[in-house]
Amino acid sequence: MNMGLSPSVSRVLALFLVIAPIGAVYSLVVEPILDAHRGYAESIEGSRELIERFGRIGATREPLERQLADLQKRAKSTSGYLEATLAAAQLQNRVKRIVTRNGGSIGSLQTLPPQKERDLERVSIRIQMTAGIQQLQKIFHAFENGRTHLFVDDVNIRVQKTRRTRRRRKQPVVDERILSVRLNLFGFARREGS
Repeated sequence: MNMGLSPSVSRVLALFLVIAPIGAVYSLVVEPILDAHRGYAESIEGSRELIERFGRIGATREPLERQLADLQKRAKSTSGYLEATLAAAQLQNRVKRIVTRNGGSIGSLQTLPPQKERDLERVSIRIQMTAGIQQLQKIFHAFENGRTHLFVDDVNIRVQKTRRTRRRRKQPVVDERILSVRLNLFGFARREGS
């Protein structure tokens, strides 16, 4: 069946029939494969960059772990303990601050001889002070809840006097008891070399 096409149109049509399947194969098969290959190449390059970055971060891990272990060891060894070299002075200063901050007054502070208990040194002071009932409660609470572990021993409390006070005008007179308190307070310090 000859449609009467000119030879040049026939050549162009023949050329088109040869190129069209090649183009279709390229766009349907080859181009998706090349696009996937480009995507894989980009993904591989991104993964290499991540591996390099994680490698740099991983190189800092061991020194940081050693530093963390050292800090944790130091924190465990000093937490709750007095500093060994200045333990008695540190304890006296702390007691003075707590008592005066909470409304009490110190009559005397006496450092007692240190006692060895296993690898610790027990640092004790004897305190004589005066305070009201509410102030004494606050003082004992501060002793108990500080960062350094403190323990109260041999407590002797006596009513020293009763003071009658009126908080404001037109309020009833309140009897306020002033307590005389004697106690031993102690904490622990790690001995040198332990």
